[in-house]
Amino acid sequence: MPGVGLDKGVRYRFLLYAALCYVPLAMALGVGAWRQATLSKPLWPAFMLLGILGWTLIEYLLHRGLLHYRAEVATIQKVIEKLHLGHHWDPLDEAKITVPVYASLPIAGALLGLFRLMAGSWEAAALLMTGTITGYLYYELVHFRIHRGSRRGRCLKWQRANHLCHHYKDQDRCFGVTTPLWDWVFGTRRVKSNVLA
Repeated sequence: MPGVGLDKGVRYRFLLYAALCYVPLAMALGVGAWRQATLSKPLWPAFMLLGILGWTLIEYLLHRGLLHYRAEVATIQKVIEKLHLGHHWDPLDEAKITVPVYASLPIAGALLGLFRLMAGSWEAAALLMTGTITGYLYYELVHFRIHRGSRRGRCLKWQRANHLCHHYKDQDRCFGVTTPLWDWVFGTRRVKSNVLA
């Protein structure tokens, strides 16, 4: 089975790729916001927390709307399968657990542009994006740990139960990996008959 038996140094390489790309990007955005410094400093944590919360919605919408989409065009369907559906077919394959950087970077660029339009300034957009990147990296870590990492921790156990319900009970529910918040809001939460032991 792919990915089984790899030592931890090799196993975590897919997380390392994301960290090597996005940690410097988040730091550069933070430095850029600090240099611009037009917003009141007490607003900075608020924008970053809003970015983290925004990531949870983005995570849900991408997972539900795009990554489970059944395209009629074979080429588009193959891309979706490579990005996500292949993970459902082989959830232990470490190469399929994390989102490849080449797929996530265009989304990050589009989000930064969207945040700039919505917020009206590069400083606010940078802070929102820094929060979003933090949420994204947390998502990648949690998703990896659910499938291949430690089983310990109350929060991880709860996240794991929701996510494995999505994998093994009902693929039309539990789209949130880090939080079920948006599953509750949009009516796709886990139902009692789908609770995993």
